[in-house]
Amino acid sequence: YNISGQPRGTEGVTFSDLRNLADYCDVLRIVLETRKDQVAKQEWVIRVKAPTGSKRAKTATPEQQTRIDAITKFFMMPDQQNGWDDWLRMLLEDLFVIDAVSIYRRPNRAGGLYALELIDGSTIKPLLSDDGRRPDMPDPAYQQWLHGIPAVDYTTDEMYYLPRNKSTAKVYGKSPVEQIIITINTTIRRSLSNLEYYREGSQPDAIIGLPKEWTMAQIQTFQNWWDALLSGNLGNRRKVRAVPGEFKYQETKQPALKDQYDEWLARVVCYAFNVDPTPFIQQVNRATAE
Repeated sequence: YNISGQPRGTEGVTFSDLRNLADYCDVLRIVLETRKDQVAKQEWVIRVKAPTGSKRAKTATPEQQTRIDAITKFFMMPDQQNGWDDWLRMLLEDLFVIDAVSIYRRPNRAGGLYALELIDGSTIKPLLSDDGRRPDMPDPAYQQWLHGIPAVDYTTDEMYYLPRNKSTAKVYGKSPVEQIIITINTTIRRSLSNLEYYREGSQPDAIIGLPKEWTMAQIQTFQNWWDALLSGNLGNRRKVRAVPGEFKYQETKQPALKDQYDEWLARVVCYAFNVDPTPFIQQVNRATAE
């Protein structure tokens, strides 16, 4: 397993697949950003732990308060580059999309903690020991792949690798995006189909009957003229045009630009992230229901 290849190379869905799904599904991206907003806006405070059996924290001693102030200042900019909100949003992106949060504990010159740097979790491959467990110090437990080759090894003391949804059958987590991968794929393909409705073609799918005396050359000429007239012009597509000769218009399929299935897909995406689906579904009051 350790020499089999790149991170998640043994899985059916790659890290790249998961990131692409999150980037190209509009509903999913909106839900992701909403969830990140909700988490990032939460207020937090560092305080002395409450004694066992007590719900009220102790008053901090001067020494403890000094330590609390130092910890609070550190987490205002955990990686010494980004503020808490920005740092947390990057962490949540890897948590929700690929479930591979990776944090490097960068030391200072004295060996203490200088920064908690987020590393792209899609480049990290967890390693296994001979007995199939996570290797302990001083053996490397994680391997970072860059440009297709293993570049850096990390021990458990150097890196926190924090998948949220763990399994005994796999070394990688199963993110909410991966859990609804079929739903997301369906949503993207329905959106692309609707996009083609506006971008390509002249009318909704239909058959036009032309005079039977016309030759194939005449039919082809008419087809080219019709496509050139209407393709790419949203205003002209909604108009009726008169043409000479016998003309029979037979509509074969009227595309449903939005129906209940679209709402169902949006509900599934919102449910996976515990977000209210109200903005994506039709509102029904009592009078409408009756």
